[in-house]
Amino acid sequence: FNINANLASRNLRTGVGDLDRLLDGQGTLTIDANRADGTITIEDARAETPLLAVNANGRVGDDTNFTFDGRLADIAPFVPGLTGSVTAQGQAETLGNGRAAITATVNAPAGTQAQITGDLADDVSDVNLSITGQAALGLANRILAPRTLSGTAEFDLGVRGRPALDALSGTVTLDGARLIAPVAGVGLRDISGAISLARSAA
Repeated sequence: FNINANLASRNLRTGVGDLDRLLDGQGTLTIDANRADGTITIEDARAETPLLAVNANGRVGDDTNFTFDGRLADIAPFVPGLTGSVTAQGQAETLGNGRAAITATVNAPAGTQAQITGDLADDVSDVNLSITGQAALGLANRILAPRTLSGTAEFDLGVRGRPALDALSGTVTLDGARLIAPVAGVGLRDISGAISLARSAA
């Protein structure tokens, strides 16, 4: 196949609140891609809205070399109490023997950052990934409301084997975190400790 397309949208609606926020306003989609001899070549793939921008290019096949980057202009519509942009960059490259190397970085407000390195099978049936960094605990406040968390959590995790929760292991460390539960009238300060995960169980 050979695809060369330029599309435009305005205020697309899916009925899914968070997705509609990403698609709100004027949007554009550009695709220039082809497939030959079992390899998909993406010369240019871009999607942009006022809130989101995603770019990708490269080859996917027997000689994969694929890069992507994305930027969320502001996390505030999705995470109350946090503002600022989220960026991500990554690359996949063929190692041979049916596997590809993966590297990716993510940066977000309040010191949140993550680095992902490792390799995986071409059909994603087996992965060997390390995920390290730290995350603002406030990222969970939308789920925990009306309770609120503040502080950061450092993580050093691995995903090994067939992709599933029981492939996850590693440690998550809290230092000086704070939990406020207004309905119960409870406030906890200086929460510290480490959680060890083995096959997704703490």
